[in-house]
Amino acid sequence: MDESADAANSDFERFRKPTRRERFPQAIVVMNRKSKKNRRVGRTLTVLAVGSILLLAVSAGVAWQVYVSIGRTPGELLDYVDRRLLGHPKLQWMATPFLRLLRETFDAK
Repeated sequence: MDESADAANSDFERFRKPTRRERFPQAIVVMNRKSKKNRRVGRTLTVLAVGSILLLAVSAGVAWQVYVSIGRTPGELLDYVDRRLLGHPKLQWMATPFLRLLRETFDAK
């Protein structure tokens, strides 16, 4: 019975597809290097995302302080931007939808 079991195992081994580890033993080292590189890239992207969020928050805080210290209403500021854009057709074309949105947001008519 042991001989038949050995014969069955040898037949199985003969027709068995080799695993990736058996076919490419050197690839395991490369895959480990790639995973370390992917972790490094992931950490870098995380740091960049957190840094961008912090920069945005600080910029918003500074912009708010400037707005409060100027003492102008949003409507006056948007009118000033409209006057500055006169004579710049490309900038005016690009900025008009955004300025319209800001006017609706701040109810600045």
